[in-house]
Amino acid sequence: MSLSRTHHLASTRAASTRRGTWLSCGLALSCGLGMLACADGEDNPMPTNGGSAGSGGASGAGDNAGTAATSGSGGASAGSAGISGAGGGGNTAPTTVYDFSDSLEGFAISYYCLGPDNAQNCSPVAAAPAPDADAGADAGDAGAALPAPNDFYSVTHDPAVGDPALGSAKVELHFTAGEQTAVLALNYAAGVDLTGKTITARVLVEAGAPATTSAKLYIKTGANFYYADRGAITLIAGTWLTLTYDTGLAPIYPSPTTAEYALTDVREIGVELAATGIAAPALTVVHVDSVQY
Repeated sequence: MSLSRTHHLASTRAASTRRGTWLSCGLALSCGLGMLACADGEDNPMPTNGGSAGSGGASGAGDNAGTAATSGSGGASAGSAGISGAGGGGNTAPTTVYDFSDSLEGFAISYYCLGPDNAQNCSPVAAAPAPDADAGADAGDAGAALPAPNDFYSVTHDPAVGDPALGSAKVELHFTAGEQTAVLALNYAAGVDLTGKTITARVLVEAGAPATTSAKLYIKTGANFYYADRGAITLIAGTWLTLTYDTGLAPIYPSPTTAEYALTDVREIGVELAATGIAAPALTVVHVDSVQY
């Protein structure tokens, strides 16, 4: 064999070797990228709505054509639907409502104190008959109670003022001096269970009342009419405010309570109206509406 032929064969084999080396490196790189893709897939799992398509095979060079990659298999089945969340508890709607739409609904002044200090010189007033039991939205109408003769208070039904609807109990108090009080109340013929209930009432004082005019919700429980309240708020002329007695909380007065504080046997609910530091006689007009629990 001539020297030129031998040199040509050697050159051909060298070129073939180089092409084989390049192909091997290309396949290795392709495999390496595939392995990187797998590793990334393990850290970030494919979504359940189907896998991605496989990448194409490496391009063939010379004697070895590239092998096409197989298509990616479909993803796992779609994820199951999430569990529905339970509805929020929310506040329980009141089952008993005294809206004073057409009468005093059994509410009347149960006692009043002419002072000079609160809880002194107090006069009890015969309570009005209890309204008929009514589990509906309105607690029923027991008719208006006749007020006892006096020159301190009067209670009438006012069809023109109310909240949220027209109709309220209108209490007129002739405060004169010191600390004076009147209580608008409802007595029950038999005790009612108010465990877990929240009692609320809407109250409005008209302009001209002493700036210290206040109101609070209270209850009396058991055969001895054990008294408890959740504290007073100062009223704002011309503004409806909400009084609240949450039976799930300990009363503000008295603290602590005794065994006579029985929420399963509530005999009376009421709104106590008062004023302090009265320097001169003043007519105070208070509207009470939407007593409910």
